[in-house]
Amino acid sequence: MHEYLDLAAETGYFDDPRILYDLTPAEIAVAIVGKSNRDRQQQQLENIRAGTVCATIFNQHRTKRSDPILTWKDFFPDTSVKPAQPPGEMKHRCKEIALIFGGTVTTHGT
Repeated sequence: MHEYLDLAAETGYFDDPRILYDLTPAEIAVAIVGKSNRDRQQQQLENIRAGTVCATIFNQHRTKRSDPILTWKDFFPDTSVKPAQPPGEMKHRCKEIALIFGGTVTTHGT
């Protein structure tokens, strides 16, 4: 069990590693998820700020014939948005997972 506590302490999210011994594994997981989400939001805000400055500088020096006006997203594209998985592919993956774990697959109407 102490191996997991050591890994949690190495994340750097806990100021005092002794705090980890007072928390349950579920509480540790929730704390790590919450703090990593906060870090992700902070990074997004920094990207918006820096991208806005870059876009402003670029747009200040553009001419009528140059590329269209840029925004911060042109410098820091949002990589967290993933395309939706098609329903057919989703069904196929679910069937594969069921078969891997020894389940059976039946089709109803399709």
